[in-house]
Amino acid sequence: MKHRRILCLWFPQLPIENLRLMWRQTHPANQRADTVSPAKGNQKAKPQKKPLALLEQTPKGIKIFAANPAANHAGVRTGMRLADAKAVCHNLETLHHDPKADQKLLMRRTAWLLRFSPIVVPHLPDTIFLDITGCDHLFGGEKQMLNQIHTQLQKLGHSTRLGLGDTIGAAWALTKYEKNNKTILPADNPHQGLAFLPVHALRLTPEQADALFQLGLKTIGQLFDLPRAALTRRFPDPDQGEAVLKRLDQAVGRYEEPLTAPEHQPDFRFTAAPVDPFIDLPNIERSFYELLDQLFALLDKLQQGVLHLRLDCFFGDGKIKSFPIRLAQPSRSKPHIKRLFDEKLITIDPGFGIDALVLNANKIDQLPAQQLQLDAHHESARQDENLSPLLDRVANRLGPGAVYRLAPFESHLPEQSQKAVHPLKPEAWENWPSNLRRPATLFAHPEPIEVIAQIPEGPPIKFLWRKVLRHITYAQGPERILPEWWADLADRLRVRDYFEVEDHKGLRYWVFREGHYDDPMEKGAPTWRLHGLFA
Repeated sequence: MKHRRILCLWFPQLPIENLRLMWRQTHPANQRADTVSPAKGNQKAKPQKKPLALLEQTPKGIKIFAANPAANHAGVRTGMRLADAKAVCHNLETLHHDPKADQKLLMRRTAWLLRFSPIVVPHLPDTIFLDITGCDHLFGGEKQMLNQIHTQLQKLGHSTRLGLGDTIGAAWALTKYEKNNKTILPADNPHQGLAFLPVHALRLTPEQADALFQLGLKTIGQLFDLPRAALTRRFPDPDQGEAVLKRLDQAVGRYEEPLTAPEHQPDFRFTAAPVDPFIDLPNIERSFYELLDQLFALLDKLQQGVLHLRLDCFFGDGKIKSFPIRLAQPSRSKPHIKRLFDEKLITIDPGFGIDALVLNANKIDQLPAQQLQLDAHHESARQDENLSPLLDRVANRLGPGAVYRLAPFESHLPEQSQKAVHPLKPEAWENWPSNLRRPATLFAHPEPIEVIAQIPEGPPIKFLWRKVLRHITYAQGPERILPEWWADLADRLRVRDYFEVEDHKGLRYWVFREGHYDDPMEKGAPTWRLHGLFA
C-alpha cells in the first residue's frame, strides 16, 4: 500500500513579495528588483535597495509585521516596536500591512499548484499543503517534483521552503524548522527525521512549549522516549498534556489528520506538463487531444460517459485560464466533445508560454439506454439522440443555465407555478389543471399600472401602462387567488383578483388587484399590476 505523502509550502516573505509583484505588474521593465519602497495611493511600491518594513496595529502599539532582507540585515525583526526599529535603522521605509492582498496572492498560488496535485489546501496566512500521493511519478519522482515547484516559484518571485512527509504535522515541522529549503522525510520513518527538531515544530502553543521547556524537554526526540502517562502527569493541566500528545501523534501518524480540499475533486484528472512550455496553438491542441484519448480509453473500459469537463491552462506567469464544458447527458463521443472544445481552444493566447494542461472530468455516469430495433419508437429515440449534441453546443456558447425546460411546480402564485428543469427531462404536464386560462407571456415580476374602475371592486375601464393609456372594451373575471399561508407567515401578501381585459385595439391583458377597498384589516390601499399578455 502506497504511503500518504503530504507536501507543505511556506512563503516566509509573502507580504514583501506581494509588494514586489505589484510593482512588477505596474512596471514590467523592473523585473530584477529585490526590495521595494513605499508609494502613495494604492501602496504599489517602487523597487529600491532600501530597508522596508510592514506595520500592523496591535493593542500594544504599532509593531513590525514583516521586513525585507535589507531591513533584517540592519537589525529590524518581526514583532519589534516601530520606535525601536527606527532607532536601529534610521532610513527604514514603512508601509501598513494589507492582509487581504496577501490572502488573495495565497489563493492565486493555491490555484497555480493544482497543476501538481488535485488536493491543494491553503492555510492562512502563508502556508499551503498538497497531498501528492500518487502524483510524484508524473514529474520524475519526489525530488524532481520539489525541485520543479521550488524553481518555478522562484521565477514567480517567491522565496519558499518545502517539506515532504507522511503527515501534515511532519511536513509542517520540516518546512518551518529545517535549515534546508527542500527537505524530504523518507516514507514510514517519521521518528528519525523529527527527533532533532525543537518541540515548537509540533505546532504547539507558546504556553505548551514553555511548559515542556520547564520540564527540560527541548527536542521532539526526547518526547519519544518518555512514557505517555508520565508526560501527562507532569503538566499542571491534564488537558494541556493531552493536547501535546495529540500533536505528537499527528506528526508521527498515530492520529489521523485529514487534508480536505475546499472544492469538489474531479473523478478523473489527466496532466500534460512538457519540458518546454507550449508557445503555439498546434502543440496545445495536439497535447489536449492526447489527454482526451486517455480519458476516452478509460471511459470505454468502464463503459461509462462524462457530463462535465474542464481544461485548465497554467501559464508561465502564474495565471490560470479554465475552459468548462457541460453536456446534456452522459457521453463518450470524442468527435462531439472535441468539437465543443475546438470553439474554446482557438481563443487561447499562449503569451510567454503555458507550462501545463490539466483535463478534469466530473460526474462520470452510465450512458443512457438506446433503442436499437427498427420499430415505431426508433425514430423518437433518434430525435433525442440528435437533440443532445445541439443542446450541448447552444448551452456551452450561451453559458450555464441559459438552456432549460419549464416544468409545473405546485404553487398558488402564477409567477411561482413553473420551474426550470433539465432540457431533456420528460414533460410532466399531465397533472396541470386544464381549466385554468393563462397568458402566453407571463412577467416574472408584475408591473404596476394606474387604473380607473367604475366601482371599487369591479374591473378597470382604463389603465395607464408604460405611459400609454389603454381603453378597456371587454373584461372577464375576477379569478381570486389567495396567498400561501405556509409561505406567508408574516402576513405580508394580500388577496389577488385577476381580470382578463381587452382594449380598443384588440390587445388582451392579464391584470390583478392586490387587496380590498372595504377591508378594515388591509394595510394600505389596494394596488393594480399587469401580470401577462395574451396571444
